[in-house]
Amino acid sequence: RPSARVGRDAEFARMREAWDALQTIFVSGPPGIGKSRLLRDFAAQGPYRLFEGRPGDSGLPYASQARFFRELLRPLDALEPWVLLELARILPELGSAPEAIQTERERLRLFEAMAWVLRRLARAEPLVLVLDDLHFFDAESLAAQRYLYSSLLAEPGLNIRMLFGFRSGELPEDVLRGIGSLVGAGRALHLELSPLD
Repeated sequence: RPSARVGRDAEFARMREAWDALQTIFVSGPPGIGKSRLLRDFAAQGPYRLFEGRPGDSGLPYASQARFFRELLRPLDALEPWVLLELARILPELGSAPEAIQTERERLRLFEAMAWVLRRLARAEPLVLVLDDLHFFDAESLAAQRYLYSSLLAEPGLNIRMLFGFRSGELPEDVLRGIGSLVGAGRALHLELSPLD
């Protein structure tokens, strides 16, 4: 039998209110408490794309984002040459890449190539992204994700929604502060799951 979500009706209702208010949703808690299940059940009310961090990601720069964009690029038939060149930095199968990133300007150009892909996908249809196990993301992928979040969600006319899941106490402090700022500004909901009785 398919498994069933049990005992999270109040949390699910809070997520629905946040979603209707156009807030981003963050779900945290200890391992095995049901974060992933809750996120997937909620997102499954419509089409969504799931991306997960993996335990080995932290030691390899852009490992999480490479896996993320490798999947996102599948439905795209053509990329602008500059986007292809930049993404080849993290996806070698796209062709020869420029030299390693040396400056902040080069780093931002890679991030903007990532944003270009998401913009293109979101113009075709609403784009719902579930990024789970965020605590496993490598530092560079976390930085890219912060850039994408801040630049795309504020852009008018783009229908991109994001949900995040992570283990309590395992995200870098600056990322947690950023989430706290979003919650304080009314732009996000942070649900911290407690054990079921």
